[in-house]
This record gives sequence, C-alpha cells and structure tokens, in this order.
Amino acid sequence: MGAADNAIAILSRVKGYAEQKGVTLCMEVTNSKVAAEVALVDSESVLLLVLPIAHNLPLACPGIQGIMFAGAKVVLHGNTRPAEMFALIQKHRGESLLSADSDAEEALSVARHRIALIARHLESLQRATP
Repeated sequence: MGAADNAIAILSRVKGYAEQKGVTLCMEVTNSKVAAEVALVDSESVLLLVLPIAHNLPLACPGIQGIMFAGAKVVLHGNTRPAEMFALIQKHRGESLLSADSDAEEALSVARHRIALIARHLESLQRATP
C-alpha cells in the first residue's frame, strides 16, 4: 500500500463522521495537494510534527495529507522540548517542522545559544593554534 493509498484509507475512515458534521473532505484533499506543490514537497521530504494533528495546519497545509500524497515521511512526536526536536530533525533529516510559535521561538533560542558556544570554542581553538 502506497502513501496515497494510506491517505485515502485514513480519509475513508473519517468520511461518515465528516458527513454527519457537514465537513467536506475533498476541499481538504485539494488544499493538501496544492499546499504540497507550493511547498515543493516530494518523496524525499520529511515533516516533523509536534502539533495536535486534528488542526488544519498539521493536517492539510500541506501537513500529513500533503506529505502522504507526495509519498514522503511524517514523524509524529508528543512534546516540544527543543533537545528532542533537534534530535528528531537530525535522526530523520527533517526539513519541515510544524510547532506552535512559542515552541519554535524556544527551539531557535536554544539553537542560537548552541551556535554561539560553538563559535566561541572555535575562536579559542584558533587563538591557541600557532
């Protein structure tokens, strides 16, 4: 079963509930496909997702659906600790990260701090090298 088949299977499972609630799934599918094209998602793409998956952004912009339609990889994770997110990005070669703004700000702050420490260390090594 391919990624598109998986996406169809997932949508088929929620179809009845969506119909009861008056939700049109085909719009989400179209949205996912277009967003994936705009975001240049391909089969090598990796999406690291640390947001609740029922929200529109992680579900369909391009989100899980768009990534699956492209035959790419989705990595779900249960928390937003920067160290864990960085480890997952490194492990899975993640190139897209969906998280809340505050979580992303914290992760960027940690990354900036680590980069500054590395830069200071490299400078001290250069000074010590004759």
